[in-house]
Amino acid sequence: VLSPSSRAPPRLSGRSPNSNMMQPMRRQGRASPLLCLSAAILAAALLPGAAVADGVTPSEARLLRDEVKDMFYHAFDGYMQHAFPLDELRPLSCQGEDSLGGYALTLIDSLDTLALLGDKERFAAGVEWVGKNVRFDINKTVSVFETNIRILGGLLSAHLIASDYATGMKIESYDDQLLHLSVDLAQRYSIWIC
Repeated sequence: VLSPSSRAPPRLSGRSPNSNMMQPMRRQGRASPLLCLSAAILAAALLPGAAVADGVTPSEARLLRDEVKDMFYHAFDGYMQHAFPLDELRPLSCQGEDSLGGYALTLIDSLDTLALLGDKERFAAGVEWVGKNVRFDINKTVSVFETNIRILGGLLSAHLIASDYATGMKIESYDDQLLHLSVDLAQRYSIWIC
């Protein structure tokens, strides 16, 4: 369970760190497009009977799937260790940054990927932390586009996953907290735009 006052939550960074995996990344840029592509590749590799691209054997597809999974956890664990609860991790300095308003953006943006990977423990802990600690009643200048795709999209997808038995990731104690945050954020859009 995450504590609102802690910067390094217990059990969200549960993988054992590899000394090479925690070195600062040498490339700048946002991980969101990479995470989306990685999630799509991982989903294709994990689904039974998924089509394998020409020239890629099933064993190669499994290796690629595992590589994508390792890349995700490298980025996510780095964020949780060095930047949480700030929005993003600056890859060269390994410092956190509130680039979008201080909403733990990367955690929200990663919830659906944690669920896709079947990481119920970290997914549930993340959903609980976001539900208890994220609020939109602060006066900040934000990018409506980024807020819409990364925060609103992340909240809604995590809500759907956390509230549906069919996903295998349903959280028993979940009481629509992320849906309420989504509605609150959407209502604030009308204030921002008008």
